[in-house]
Amino acid sequence: MAMRARTALKILTIAAAVAVTYVKIWRPWELTWGATPDEVSRPLPGDDLVTRPTFNATERYPSMRHRSRSGRGWSR
Repeated sequence: MAMRARTALKILTIAAAVAVTYVKIWRPWELTWGATPDEVSRPLPGDDLVTRPTFNATERYPSMRHRSRSGRGWSR
């Protein structure tokens, strides 16, 4: 029975380490991925629609920066 308890303790320790790493390192990076420090700190369109947000996320995806060859908008 002691072997099962040690195995369970190892699994719980690893799960706790993964959870802490996610919350402290991965999630903050994920919420601002691809955004410049200026984009993260300034108000963005639509911020006034939610008066008390539960969290802040500013992400910029490469596909959002796509422009047509003319530079005037999305290409088909």
